[in-house]
Amino acid sequence: MIARAQVNWIWYQIMGRGIVDPIDDFRLTNPPSHPKLLDALAQEFVRSRFDLRQMIRLIMASRSYQLSATPNETNAGDEINYSHVRPRRLTAEQLFDTQHQFLEVPANFRGYPAGTRAAQLPGGAPVRRNEVKMGGAEKFLSVFGKPSRLLACECERSSETTLGQTFQLISSPEMNELLTNEHNRLTRLMTAGGSDSAVVEELYWAALSRPPTRVELESSTRILQGASGSDKRRALEDVAWALLNAKEFVLRP
Repeated sequence: MIARAQVNWIWYQIMGRGIVDPIDDFRLTNPPSHPKLLDALAQEFVRSRFDLRQMIRLIMASRSYQLSATPNETNAGDEINYSHVRPRRLTAEQLFDTQHQFLEVPANFRGYPAGTRAAQLPGGAPVRRNEVKMGGAEKFLSVFGKPSRLLACECERSSETTLGQTFQLISSPEMNELLTNEHNRLTRLMTAGGSDSAVVEELYWAALSRPPTRVELESSTRILQGASGSDKRRALEDVAWALLNAKEFVLRP
């Protein structure tokens, strides 16, 4: 039973839906959608001596994981057979950490060393609604659904989209501080003296793990061209801001 529950949790984290769903609800009246798949994964997990990396590698090498996120006329309504990828927003911790990694700004959580990632915060330090005023980092995690961890249940985490999340990404003081930080990636790129196209390409690789398309490169360099000094810096911040709000950045396949 432990092996079945663990591989179901791993499958959920990778695929977006558990073979048993909800993932914490292992009842006879809530059977797995694909019992043979669950049994096969559990057997492989036991055979590998509960090797988490091996299980993750096995799932990510499967055809189910590698399918397109674009549905077609035959699978658009499918929600249980894994016929196409279901895009999901990054979790609060993942989004927070990727923003700071992209802009090369170490995070600051009260009571922890500078540079501590949100994913490294111990489970014994919950973020409660009445603690949002503590700081920008804690507020960000709360707005994006980080659970208070008062329950031993994945259901405590919120993945809903709210208007507050939109403001947090678009015009929050925290976002502005990241972009205007004098020691971030943008400052490094400006002092390095590279060409506009080289700067844009590095930003795209850092944010989206791909080069910009021809249209993206042309539009982004057009924003940078003709600007100088503080205007150049603001133009570069605009390009980075657009990448931080791109679907490719905020969502995961």
